[in-house]
Amino acid sequence: MLSVILAAFQPGLCHAGDDPLALYGDDHQTPFVSRDGQPGLFREATEEMLRRAGLPYTLTLTPWRRAQAEVLGGGGGLIMNLARTPARETEYRWMVRVLPTAYVLAGLAKDYQSLTEAFADGPVVVLAGTPRADEALKSGGPDRVVQVNDPQQAVRLLRGGRVSAWYEIDLRILHAWRSAGFAPESLRIGAPQQVTGSYLAANPGLPDADRVEARLRMAFASMQADGSWQRILAAYIGPERAQGVAAAAWAE
Repeated sequence: MLSVILAAFQPGLCHAGDDPLALYGDDHQTPFVSRDGQPGLFREATEEMLRRAGLPYTLTLTPWRRAQAEVLGGGGGLIMNLARTPARETEYRWMVRVLPTAYVLAGLAKDYQSLTEAFADGPVVVLAGTPRADEALKSGGPDRVVQVNDPQQAVRLLRGGRVSAWYEIDLRILHAWRSAGFAPESLRIGAPQQVTGSYLAANPGLPDADRVEARLRMAFASMQADGSWQRILAAYIGPERAQGVAAAAWAE
């Protein structure tokens, strides 16, 4: 587990006596949150928001289930890159909507519009333990689903023609494909099967939550306005896709 103590102050914004916020994230959630070598687009955005808002914080990156348990078990926690779902709606306070998250099917031969269509042409690869894996297994059964633990394994299977499609979050697919040295234009991506919002969320008992939320939202708005959010996105998913994602977030 990585635990780093950071204090982010900006003159005129930070209140004397502010206690550090406890910020949590997954320790391996590429390209959204990761360790220092490539911190991830969501982590970079969150830390910049906190810096601009003048809010000191501690950062803990740990396995995903533990990160969620720590936030809900304490009274002052924030968690990065949490999908807003009906099951979670009342469990968290939804501070800042940062990203639209789309589940898509990516192929090389065609742009698949459904799992059924992809299964007709061959197996589908998914990341084990994800909601996409559960959905694919329910739809096609274990004989038609290849589960892997690393996005680069999925890239190799798709590139090698051993599966018809990869079912995953669109931005993760694009980042993994680019990281492997392949042009995003070689992928054919179908319409989203599901779209949710990825949030910076908080324990409902976060002290002074109204003030913290207002400052974070103002900070993110300033990042959108000056182009810094789009630049963060471009470093991970390329400038063309970054422009569309940044525009979608701005429209919220």
